[in-house]
Amino acid sequence: MVTQITSTSDDWTLKVESKGFVREYDRSELDEKKVLCIDHRFAETGKILLTYRLNENEKICRLLIPKCKDTIKREDTDDHSVIAYCWTPINFAGIFEPGFEIKTKDNRVKKYTLRLDVLSKFDEGGNSQNFIYMLNSIRRKHLEIFNLFNPSHIPKSAGKFVPPTPLEQFKVLEANMKKLENIVYQISLNPNKKLIKETRRDNFYALDMVDADVIYDIATQGGGLIKAPNGSIAPELQELLKDINGNRHLPDTVPVYRTAVTFNVFENQLLKRFLTLITICSKLVEKRFEQEKCQESEKWQIEKIDKYIMDCKDFHKKVQFMKRYSFLKNVTETDNIAYHTPVLQREANYMRFHEIFKDFIKMPFFDFSENLTLPILEIPVLYEYWAIIQIIDILCNMNDWKKYQHFIEKNEISYLFRLNEGNNSLFELSNNEKRISLFYQKKYETYTGRKVYPDITLEMRIDGKPSRILVLDPKYRSNLDSGDPNDPESAINKMHVYKEAIRGEDGKHIVEAAYAIYLGTTEEHPKYDTKDQIGGIKLFPDENDTICYEELRKVIENFINN
Repeated sequence: MVTQITSTSDDWTLKVESKGFVREYDRSELDEKKVLCIDHRFAETGKILLTYRLNENEKICRLLIPKCKDTIKREDTDDHSVIAYCWTPINFAGIFEPGFEIKTKDNRVKKYTLRLDVLSKFDEGGNSQNFIYMLNSIRRKHLEIFNLFNPSHIPKSAGKFVPPTPLEQFKVLEANMKKLENIVYQISLNPNKKLIKETRRDNFYALDMVDADVIYDIATQGGGLIKAPNGSIAPELQELLKDINGNRHLPDTVPVYRTAVTFNVFENQLLKRFLTLITICSKLVEKRFEQEKCQESEKWQIEKIDKYIMDCKDFHKKVQFMKRYSFLKNVTETDNIAYHTPVLQREANYMRFHEIFKDFIKMPFFDFSENLTLPILEIPVLYEYWAIIQIIDILCNMNDWKKYQHFIEKNEISYLFRLNEGNNSLFELSNNEKRISLFYQKKYETYTGRKVYPDITLEMRIDGKPSRILVLDPKYRSNLDSGDPNDPESAINKMHVYKEAIRGEDGKHIVEAAYAIYLGTTEEHPKYDTKDQIGGIKLFPDENDTICYEELRKVIENFINN
């Protein structure tokens, strides 16, 4: 199918379209800005058309979207100079940075980057606050769980950690931004680096000299050969590269060993990670201000919040500028924030940056979880994590049980909530005879010899012996409009498999109940089958919906107490 290209003007070079939204840019705008922040919120599962028009000096155009796992499809157009790509983001939300890479006829490369804000499916259909509520819900429950298990780590004057307000988070950004700009600039003048040995192939004719090592590499590692010219050939090569017909050849390329400089050292990795965290943070604070704005009726309050929102956008642009310093281009990010190097201890600018970094993340700002500090969020993983946090919260509120957690990790600077997969439990309840253990994606051998990995299992042991298992399996489907979103039969059928296949040491059935946890907006599908204890539990992130949470709590309490 040929895509018909329509436009409101004739002088556009780059165009972005999606569900009635159209934005065009001319060449002067692209050359001036390089990075275009599209002031529009795109929808998960919504088709986005990205189009570029080549000029007479350009021959190739490619679209690259970092960290994107979706298919990007090249569209046929009715104009050979117009290159169009169709992209439908599925299961992901956040800040994407599609980049057009343009190659000119004289082999120069130009790059133009877009910044697109893709909203989660949660934010559609009039539920614009549901995704924010899910993030805030995780943030709040993180702090509640932390307060429960770490009272001695809370400053006496603080009483307990509470979720910070958007204004408190904004003040942290504001206090450090100017100082950080200056520090990063100073670092860019003389960034830390190290020497590395590298091997690459170079044109033979470009070599400064031919020595025994080069000859050995030609003989052993090969490379393309080109016919030797009639001129003289180095004597040491005359017999080495003669074919069976007596024709002499020269190698096209040979391995070359050189010492190169790399900026990919820990200090720069940490700096780049910090800039990414501030990028994410500024967007999160901006969204939280927008949430507050919806609740205000006073004009002066709305104007004040608008000013904060604009400042957050400005912070975001400044950090993006800092990340584009050339020395950071090939630097990978690290999350090893507890690590000290001698350089950090003696280089003044890196030390200044590190002090800001430590103060910055001491705030309950990044929600204690890497699931919330990524620029692009994988929604099925986030929904799964949110469901687990709800279950842990329910277990924390069980009375008359001793509680043990194994998912809060302490490093030098802060705490991190991390879900470890496998046989190590995340959380445990115990009394004199019973022990309840919560597992994430634990492997179970089945009676057929196959392995299954339920997302969440609660195991009960009585007097040290396995007794019963409850399976809970969160299922997020991005394409809710295809088929019936409220009848996840395939997920529920899998619950039958878990209940039948997982057996105890004596070969008997041990799964007492198995439920798929799913999104849904109606009650068309029964929540569970009371006879077989198999079915689906609706769990949708809605601030006003406590019924779903209570249903989940009832299932867990029945399993534990019966």
